Amino acid sequence: MRRAAAGLALLVALGLLAPADGRAQTKDDTVVYAIQSDMQNWDPPNSVLRESIILGYHVFDHLAARDLKTGKVAPALATSWRTLDDSTWEVKLRPNVKFHDGTRFTARDVKATFDRVLDEKNKL
Repeated sequence: MRRAAAGLALLVALGLLAPADGRAQTKDDTVVYAIQSDMQNWDPPNSVLRESIILGYHVFDHLAARDLKTGKVAPALATSWRTLDDSTWEVKLRPNVKFHDGTRFTARDVKATFDRVLDEKNKL
């Protein structure tokens, strides 16, 4: 009886360890991302689902990000910023940043993003 119980315990233990050795068989240029539900979209300003927001943090850069240790806002694509008046901010951008296609990241890109988000026709 003890031998059967030990054998059963061993099988259960091996069964629990089997998934730990599983590796996704992918090409070197493939990323596998598993989530609990469907993505809402790939548009960060238009995403309210948790999965879309989490993936957005891993895929897209931000002007600023929250420092996870201090909880304070820290520079990211923006190296610094200051308020000039009630409706104007000056933001200094990190130099030599490029998009995935090699295009340079500029202030025009930041402005276009804000214009798109603030445009009431887009309902973002």
